[in-house]
Formats: sequence, C-alpha cells, structure tokens
Amino acid sequence: MALERGIVNCNWPVLEASSLVGNALALNDPQERSTFLEYYLTKNTPNQDALSKVADFYLKNGGLWPESMGYANEVSRLSTYLMTLLSRYDARLDLGNKYSHIPKALSVSYYLTYPNKDETVLFGDGHRAYHPDFDSYEMAYVLGKIANNPQLIQEFGALLNSSISNKSYDRAKLGERSYGAAVYREPTHLLWDLPTIEGSVKDYPLPTTDRLPYAGMTIQRNLGTTEKEGLMGFVGGGAHVHGHATGMAMELYGKGYVLGTKAGRGTYTTDLHENYYRLFAANNTVVVNGASETADSWVSLGQNTVMLEAVEPALKAKTYFRPQSFIQHQ
Repeated sequence: MALERGIVNCNWPVLEASSLVGNALALNDPQERSTFLEYYLTKNTPNQDALSKVADFYLKNGGLWPESMGYANEVSRLSTYLMTLLSRYDARLDLGNKYSHIPKALSVSYYLTYPNKDETVLFGDGHRAYHPDFDSYEMAYVLGKIANNPQLIQEFGALLNSSISNKSYDRAKLGERSYGAAVYREPTHLLWDLPTIEGSVKDYPLPTTDRLPYAGMTIQRNLGTTEKEGLMGFVGGGAHVHGHATGMAMELYGKGYVLGTKAGRGTYTTDLHENYYRLFAANNTVVVNGASETADSWVSLGQNTVMLEAVEPALKAKTYFRPQSFIQHQ
C-alpha cells in the first residue's frame, strides 16, 4: 500500500516508510526482501519518495526538512530510526555516512528555543512547547557508531552526556507508551542503545542571531543568562508544506513570556482551521514582498519568502558585547 497510495514531495512518504520497511524485512525470500527494500532506499514511485530523494531534499534546503518544525522534526526522527534499523540489518549500506545530514538536523530545533528553554518559535502548523528528542539522539549516536562516523558520535555523544550531567535526561527512565498511529520504539533502547556514551560535557549556548531560510526567518537574542532577563524575537515568512498564510510574521519574548499573534493550528478539517487560522488569522499579516498567494506551492499558499537585508551581529557570529541593560543607560 505504501508504494501505491499516498502523495510525494511532503512528509507522507516518510510517515509510510516504517510500514514499507517493516513489511519488507518480514519477507522470507531474500531476493524479494531486497527488491522491496530498494523502494525505500533508492527507487521512487508516483506515490512514494525513496530515502535518496528525501536526503536530496534536505540538501536543497540548507540541510533541513522544509516544513513547520513538528513535521520537520518527525521526518528527521523517523528517517534516523529507519536508517539505524537498516544499518543494523546490513551495515554495508553505509547510510550513516551517505546521509549523515539527516540525523544532524535533529538538533536544529534546540537553537530555535526561547530563553525559557521549554517554548519555541511558532510558524505554520506548529506547536509552542519544546521537548528535547533524547530518544532520537540515542538513535543517531547508535547510527554514528555503526557507520563509524566521528561527527555523529561526537555531536550526539556530547548532547547526551551533557543532558545526563545537567539532569535533564535520565537514560533509565522509560518513555511514555503511545497507542496512537506511531512507531513504538521503546524496546529498541534495551536492544540497541550502547551501555556507555563517548562525548564531552559542555554548554550549548544559543546563538545571538540565527536563521531558518525556508521559512524566511531571522532570530535575534540578547545575552541574558536567565529566562526573565532573556529577550528574543523573530521576523519571518515564506511558503512551505504545512505552512499557513504566514505573511511577514513577528514574535517577541521578554520577562519569561512569548508575545505573538499566532492563533495556533486549531483542529484539522474544521471550518475554523481550514478557512480562518490556516489562511488569515493565524499570523500578523498575509502579504510578503507584495504577494499573498500564487498558483504553485502547497495549497496555493506560495507567498514570497521574507528576504534578509542586514543583521547585526552576523548570523551565528561570536559576539563580544558585554551583557548590559539599555534601561541603565537612558
């Protein structure tokens, strides 16, 4: 069914891929099994994108999956899981080296969080709450070890060890059991996770300026060290799958609170979501660079992307400004 149903050029093929791969691996005939696995690895169909096409889509969008963050994270999460599963089945596939940029995208959402560390920027059909995906960090670390990829080992080893050190992650705690339409992965931690993790313990400071190109988003923060002192904001807007009529939207953060006019996603298929939140009231504006709708893109919401003209300091540049309050110098 995965090969004959569904749509391409979005997250659907990845969501269906766990069924495709699981059923292919269950086939007794090795030749038949190999034939069907190629539909996940390299062979596209009118209804299913292969991993190679998915990986290229990441590269064409700066190493990120260009959808609102919940969907983007799920594509990276599921793809990392399937790459690890197949690498355990046949390490010669070398998926951890061929497509290492996919698991690397798992940590991007952290750099989009507000100073309170439990809320994130909201655009398109997204969610406000932020939860570190330690489950996928473990998976990416295992994939790195199988592929002997030093970048994956170092990046996710350090993320895991640092989180264990600051007590934000407990490897002994079992995740919640979900009976929804999702892949149940908790047993893999007992069977796959490594007993020890290599990686340094360090801080992960958030950049003063950052950018999410496909969403036309530029983020700026101050150097406050607490959630009350921290200030942050973004301006952005662009067309992407599961985007709304974003327009040139803005959010601001201060005193521990987010100030944004994003109405949220609401409930899918309702009139309120389809004809109000998705198209108009979910954001500040519905016009970007003089255009609010085109004939192409996702559901005719092909707005132009907000273009960055200038930013200070430069994107992800190391800053040397001393923390200070503007109020003290009025």
